[in-house]
Amino acid sequence: MEKYNDLTFEMLPASWIFCFLDECPQAEECLRRISSRTIPGDMSFGRAIYPTVLQHGHCEYFKSAEKMQCAYGFKTLFREVKIRDEGSLRDELKNYLGSRAAYYRYHNGERLLTPVQQQWIINLFKRYGYTENLRFDHYCEVYYVE
Repeated sequence: MEKYNDLTFEMLPASWIFCFLDECPQAEECLRRISSRTIPGDMSFGRAIYPTVLQHGHCEYFKSAEKMQCAYGFKTLFREVKIRDEGSLRDELKNYLGSRAAYYRYHNGERLLTPVQQQWIINLFKRYGYTENLRFDHYCEVYYVE
């Protein structure tokens, strides 16, 4: 567990499914099992995986306890953008991210861009001919919990 001591209960979505199966052969590498150790002492119920999941030799709910590099903030990306491209780039980003509000949540760090989203955005800028400073403003590593 020391290896995962930076994992906190607050990092997990409300819909997260916990696991309490110590006998699972993948328990020490499974984020669902590791995260169950973060549950606050005053909680007495929630979503959990049942022991019957191990009857078939593997757990379909296994979630690797790996981190991914996320990003947020678009100022650096837009630093060299020509005025004629700025509006179109922003519109395509807003459309890809779902809305104007979602765009600003990613920009302000309220939501983090996954590696797949980052690559899509970098490719968008490349399609417009931009190849320099294709970096986001901020990067962080987080456990992949979705």
